[in-house]
Amino acid sequence: MKKLAALTLSLFLTSGTAFADSPKDTPKEADAQPAKTATAAKAAPTKSNAEISAEMEELRQALQAQQEQLQLLKEELAKRDRQIEEAVHLLNAGKIVAWFQGAAEFGPRALGHRSIFASPWAEYVQENLNDFVKHRESFRPFALAIPEEDCAEYFGCSANTRFMTTMARATEKARKLFEGPGSSFVSKEGLARLQTVSQQNNPLLWKLLKRIGEKGPAPMLVNTSFNLFGEPLVITPRDALRSYYCSGVDALVAGSFLLTKR
Repeated sequence: MKKLAALTLSLFLTSGTAFADSPKDTPKEADAQPAKTATAAKAAPTKSNAEISAEMEELRQALQAQQEQLQLLKEELAKRDRQIEEAVHLLNAGKIVAWFQGAAEFGPRALGHRSIFASPWAEYVQENLNDFVKHRESFRPFALAIPEEDCAEYFGCSANTRFMTTMARATEKARKLFEGPGSSFVSKEGLARLQTVSQQNNPLLWKLLKRIGEKGPAPMLVNTSFNLFGEPLVITPRDALRSYYCSGVDALVAGSFLLTKR
């Protein structure tokens, strides 16, 4: 044991001496080493003028394509605005307008994609809809469409009014709007069939209702399904044209097209 301890101590002392005498730990020798000069790293490949020009041309063409798409969008929006203005003019003149936009609804009601619209304040509007378009009994009520955010001013609304599946109680303001002779959009009990329209779900109809409100008593339209008596809701443009020409509808707004009868 004594020999093992002496050998261990001897190794320790020898190692300590070796570390102490190492040239790496000598300050003067370390300071004397020449400094290494830093050079710039070149990781990315070099691009020639031809390659730079090609990429710049590609970006220019992409920017030009975006600008052309933006111009087409502006023209389409302007065309839609003119279309809505023409529809508003027809509705305020007492005309009945068929509306064929987007995909057909699935369910028991036409909610503004396959609809027939009329102004509730037009003369003989209910008689014209019943006798010349729908060919149905006069006691059956028509629904009113109104922007969602304007509903509380005229009716007591609920979530179900979005789908025209419930009645709404009219406020005093709405009752006064429909108290004229022959108007039955609001019943004697103060109830009305109602559809509320949100800008998110149907921006085109929402905009039409807003424009109607700017030029009329209130942002409301009569909304009934676009179909003839005993037939299903129109689905295709051919269906829409057939129902339009075989009924007393005065105008058809289909996509970006507007048709009127002379």
